[in-house]
Amino acid sequence: TLFYRCVGNENSCQSYSSPYSSAMATEKLVEEFYRQYGIKYTILRYGSVYSERDFDNNYIYSLIKTIINEHKVVHTGDGNEIREYIHASDVASMAADVIASEEYANQYMILTGVERMKRKELFEMIREILGEDFEVILQNSGYVNHYRITPYSFQPTMSRKMVANTYVDMGQGILECIKQVYKEKENDK
Repeated sequence: TLFYRCVGNENSCQSYSSPYSSAMATEKLVEEFYRQYGIKYTILRYGSVYSERDFDNNYIYSLIKTIINEHKVVHTGDGNEIREYIHASDVASMAADVIASEEYANQYMILTGVERMKRKELFEMIREILGEDFEVILQNSGYVNHYRITPYSFQPTMSRKMVANTYVDMGQGILECIKQVYKEKENDK
C-alpha cells in the first residue's frame, strides 16, 4: 500500500510504502471530516492483542499452537523485537470506556498492555509455563515493513497511551491460551 504526502505542489510529493499506510490515510481523512463538518472522532490504535481465541492475527495463540503441535518455533527475527502485549478483554473494556467518554474526543489513543517484552523472553515464558522444551529457530532474516522496538514513527499527530489499571496478567493469559489449544486438540481426536 502506498501513501502519498504532498507539501506545496505536486513536485514535492513523496510516497511511503508501509502496511500501515492505508490506516494513516484513513486517519487523515477522519481528521479532515472533523475540520470540515465538526464530526467528533476518536482514533484507537492497539498494542499486540492476544487471547485464548484462534483468530488470524493472534500471534501468541498461533505461537502456542505451533509449539504444542510441532515442538518448535521458527521466528524470522533475532528475538530482540519488543512488543507490548494486551489481552483482548482488556482492549475491549478500555475501548468501550474511551468511546463512551467525551474526554477522548478528537484524539488518538493507543491501547496497550503493561507487558513489554522481547520475543525471545516470550518464548522462554511459554517454555517455563508449559514445562516442556521446544526448539527455537531464530532466522534473523529481518522484519520487512515491521518495527523492532517501537511502533512509533514521526507523524505530526500526537497520541496518548492508555493502559488498564487492572488487567489480565501475561502469564495467566498464556496459560489460558495453552489450555484452549489442548482442549481443541482433544476435540479434534
